Parts: sequence; structure tokens; C-alpha cells
Amino acid sequence: MSFAGDNIQNVRSKIFVDLTGSNFAPGTPIIICTLNQAPSGTANQQWRINPAPVGKNLYTIQSVLTGQYAAIDGLADVNKPIISSTVAMPWEINASGDPWSPSVTIQVPYTNLFWNVTADAPLTKISLANKDGSTGQQWIPRTTLPPA
Repeated sequence: MSFAGDNIQNVRSKIFVDLTGSNFAPGTPIIICTLNQAPSGTANQQWRINPAPVGKNLYTIQSVLTGQYAAIDGLADVNKPIISSTVAMPWEINASGDPWSPSVTIQVPYTNLFWNVTADAPLTKISLANKDGSTGQQWIPRTTLPPA
């Protein structure tokens, strides 16, 4: 799996991963938000998902707008927010297991901690949560841009 430029849509909320306020500062929260411009959103809603240098099913998720990466600050833990970082963090991305959905899960490698949203509202922060199989932990990458 490799995606050149994507919107990443949450299955629960049906809205998209977004870099808050198109902010270039490292540590900016990554949220869900409605698509700014159809059909592909603005650059703060576009991401490159590329294989990490090592590991099976490991990928980096990079903002098209800033070149920064989706990451966490410090050790992985429940409720830890997903933020932008200048340091590439690998994420384990796997098919969600639902044969009727193209969705994937995104998790901290070798843990039970997954990207999660707990509400359907725009501006909801994405954070880590223990696996629960809910649609708040399922994501659909939609290719929108040519390869970099």
C-alpha cells in the first residue's frame, strides 16, 4: 500500500483528517474536518502515505502542505493526541477486517493503540485509544494527487 496524495476519511464521522488551521508549527493538532474544497480538499487535508524504511505494514503519514508528519509527542498512551512533527513516525496500517469496507486501521506499531475519534463533529482531535473495533478507529484513504 502506498498513496501519493490522499484525503483520509473517518468511517464514523464521514469527515476528513485535517491539519488544524493550516498551521506550519510542529505540535499542531491533527483533527477531523469537513472537506474544504471538493473533490480533494485543500493542502491541509491532503496526506502522503509512504512505506517506512523498515517493518511490515509500516508507513509514514506526511502533510502535503507542510511536509511534516503525523506523530505523537513522547510515549504512546491512551488519549495522546496526534500532532504534526518534523520527525517521521512509523504507523502500522492494516485492513480493518470488514470485508464490505475499504477501511484501514492506523496504530502505533506493536501496541494496541489506534487512531480514534470519539465524536462526529468537525474540529474533533484525533487521539490514541485501545482497540475497540468501532468505526471511530476506521479510516478510508482516498487518492487525490499524483505521486511526489
